[in-house]
Amino acid sequence: GAGGEVCGGGGFDRIGCSLGVQVKVGDVAELLHREADFGHHLAVVYGDYTQELKEVGKVMKFDVEEV
Repeated sequence: GAGGEVCGGGGFDRIGCSLGVQVKVGDVAELLHREADFGHHLAVVYGDYTQELKEVGKVMKFDVEEV
């Protein structure tokens, strides 16, 4: 996961895959490099669920990458 502060968004008035959120992150260059590995269609949730997702990953036997 990547943590940050939501500072804007848009696309609610459009049709299709147009929703977007603007997030301030600590290291934008690192996030852009990681995004190249994983793509830019990311799930966004309010709050920090990093530990919970790591636990789910252990139970389901898949890797959880933290940016």
